Amino acid sequence: MASQNAQVQGALTLAAAQKLLTRPNKFQWLNSLNQFAANAISTVEIMNNKLNIPMFPCDTGDGKVTSMVLPPVDLSIQISGIAKVGNNLVITLAEPKGEYFRFNFTALNDNGTKKGIVIGRSPSTVTLAPLAGQTLATTDFEQGGYLNEGTQLVPNRASDKVDGREIMPDLVYDLLPIYRANRFFARRDYSTSNFVQEVMIAAKNGDYAGVEAGLVKLQLNDMSYDLMKQMEKDFVFGEYGVQTIDNQAANTPRGFLQAVRDRGGFANDTSTVITFQKHIDTVQQFFQSYNGMAQEVICLAGAGYMSRVQTGGQSYKLTAGKNSILEGSGIGFTTVESIFGNITYVPLSLFNDPNSFKGLGSQGTRRLSESCLYITVTKMKDYNGNVVSPIQKYYGSYGGNTSGIKLTATNGIVDGNGKFVMNSPSQIDGSVLGQVCEETHVIPNAQPLGYYMVD
Repeated sequence: MASQNAQVQGALTLAAAQKLLTRPNKFQWLNSLNQFAANAISTVEIMNNKLNIPMFPCDTGDGKVTSMVLPPVDLSIQISGIAKVGNNLVITLAEPKGEYFRFNFTALNDNGTKKGIVIGRSPSTVTLAPLAGQTLATTDFEQGGYLNEGTQLVPNRASDKVDGREIMPDLVYDLLPIYRANRFFARRDYSTSNFVQEVMIAAKNGDYAGVEAGLVKLQLNDMSYDLMKQMEKDFVFGEYGVQTIDNQAANTPRGFLQAVRDRGGFANDTSTVITFQKHIDTVQQFFQSYNGMAQEVICLAGAGYMSRVQTGGQSYKLTAGKNSILEGSGIGFTTVESIFGNITYVPLSLFNDPNSFKGLGSQGTRRLSESCLYITVTKMKDYNGNVVSPIQKYYGSYGGNTSGIKLTATNGIVDGNGKFVMNSPSQIDGSVLGQVCEETHVIPNAQPLGYYMVD
């Protein structure tokens, strides 16, 4: 990840380490196992820098983020039973939301061809009377189908006597975690002269003790990769809760998968690898949900998933690096132009990294390689037409902190207001350098999002 180096350069106050950081590292073999991580773009960076995710401060002492989600305007509840009582129908609902239906409103079947007037209700039932000159039969509504609220019947005079309704929003909660990665360095770990010259002399004399000085730079780079991987795994796999560590509370965030499952997204946990038709059927749901014209769905996918989609989609027009919101972002991608809109495929490093999540599925391939995250680019809007992003970023502003990764020189140094600050080396024969970040991505409403995860 190219931007990680910038996080450990410039802000470091330890003069010796800063001097070392400005020198080129000639020993790539020392961190060869990290080359995949170093060259990959993380999910977190895609969210922050490529999709223009909005960012908000959170100054609560417990790191709790509260979001308000309004219910849909249209009321549509599944039917579990139908009975004829005189001329009326009594509809039993699968959810106890019968009293959400309003008196003197019409209620429609799934295709709108039959309707009745709401004349009675209970938590579990709605009673419908036929319209003038019509009859109602149990076959007009389907068990397993949905009862849909229609239009209010308003008297020709004194229309102000009709009942209104009260909007009852849901409050949903998320938590800000604290991420930290530390590395300890003793005084003698720092180089006092040119590192490259030291190694050349060491090689000539057969004494490689000086090579240890080069580990300062490598440790700092590795610290950045370490923090990035922690944040990325939490963004995807995080489970909401407050854990107890050493008799203290530690927040864990609600990750992408859990938010999709809990908050109305398209969740697909399966043991079957993707096929092209299944892929198209899945993506089509996103387009249909948001009146799909001129939309785009971004698929953050593993290599196995993308390969299977490519095999079945040869007849579709593919364009590389064009026709996407990601155009000009520096991310490699391929776009398929479908009748519903554009489908953009981005290789997801987390799912493709051969050094992590090595377990094989029933097809003999790595499970995550066969998986995909779906993000609808089209923004949701509120009642006033304002754009509301389905993914939002929050950072801990308590104590005056700003967003981003902070570099610290000892464990947890803060000022009197609780703000992370730089500090000089400790008086002992060594110091701890660290990175700390208090941020998370919040998904209050996951309807535009989804996943396909192969177990």
